[in-house]
Amino acid sequence: MSIRSGTVLPKAGKSPSSGFEAMIEQATDVDSALLSHGRLRALIDGRGPRIEEFLLNSYRFGGGTPSALTANLWGAYSINKILPTYVGSALRVRRSSDNAEQDIGFSGTALDTASLASFVGLDSAYVTRMYDQSGIGGDVVQVTAAKQPRLISAGVYDGFVRFDGAAHGFQSANSSGTPTGITVFLKGQLRSTGTGTQVYLELSPDGVVNAGLLAYLNVGNLRTQLYSGPSANRIGPWYNTSFRTAGVHGIRLDRTSLAGKASQLPLFTNGVSISAGGTDDGSATSPAAVASNKWNIGARDNAASLWAPLNLTSMLIYEAAKSDADMLTISGLL
Repeated sequence: MSIRSGTVLPKAGKSPSSGFEAMIEQATDVDSALLSHGRLRALIDGRGPRIEEFLLNSYRFGGGTPSALTANLWGAYSINKILPTYVGSALRVRRSSDNAEQDIGFSGTALDTASLASFVGLDSAYVTRMYDQSGIGGDVVQVTAAKQPRLISAGVYDGFVRFDGAAHGFQSANSSGTPTGITVFLKGQLRSTGTGTQVYLELSPDGVVNAGLLAYLNVGNLRTQLYSGPSANRIGPWYNTSFRTAGVHGIRLDRTSLAGKASQLPLFTNGVSISAGGTDDGSATSPAAVASNKWNIGARDNAASLWAPLNLTSMLIYEAAKSDADMLTISGLL
C-alpha cells in the first residue's frame, strides 16, 4: 500500500486494526514529506489530533489552497506556513545576549525550531518582524527592543509569539486600503493578567480620529468591545466573551450590512458567531468610511499604550467582509 501527498485517508476506526491506523500499519511506501510533518507523525504515534483535523488541513500537503483562504487576503502572519506557495521565512528574531538577529523559516509547515534553538541557545529571543506570507500587505514589525514580543525565554520555546501586556506590540509596515469590509482572524488567546483596557487589534492611529477597526478586552467586566468609526459617530457592539480560551477569534466589519449594528461588526469564535451583548457607544447607524492606516497588534499606536497580554500563533487580514461559511472554513484551516 502506498500513501502519498494528496492520498484520501479513511477515518480512524475504534481499534488499531481498522481505519487510518491499519492503513499506516500496512503501508509499505509512505511519502517522506508526509512522515516528516508533525501532525501526521503525531497521528502515527497516537499522540496527535483527530484524523479529521489532519484531513481538514490536507491542502498544505498538495491538496490545493481553498479560494476562501486567499481571496481578498491583505496580510498573513504565523509561526506556521499558512500558504503552501510561500517560500520565505516565518519571522526574524533578536538574541538577547548580543542583539544579533536571524531569520527563521519553516520545517515542513511548522516553525524551524531546530534552527531557532541553534541560534538562540540558552538565551532569550524576541521577534522583530513577522513576515507577510501573502506578499501583499507587508510585514508587521517592531524595531524598538523593549517593545518586541518574546518567542524564547532562557532557552525555552514559548510555542507562540508572547506579548507581555506591559510594553510589547507590532505595527504593520504598510498602510491599509479603504475597503467597505474587513475580516481579521487571530489564533491565540489573552492571558488572565492585567487590568483596564487591553487593545489586541487596532486599525487606527489612536482609536479616536478614525478607528477603522478596534478590538479590546475590558478586564473589569471581561467583555470584548469592538468599534468602527470616529468617536463621535461609530458603531460599538460588545460581546460576553474574553478571548482567554485558546482558539480562533474572527472579527468582521461589513459597512454594507443593513441588518443592524451587530451584523455590521460581528464576532466569531472558532468560526461560530457570538450574539452581541449590546452597544456601549453605538451612536452611528453605520460605521464611517475606513481610512488608510497601519495595523497595530498587541497594543495601541505602535505599542504606545493599552497593551494586551496576547499569545499569538497566527493572524490573517482580509480587505473584504467574509461570508459566514468562509468564517467557519478559514477558522478550521488555522
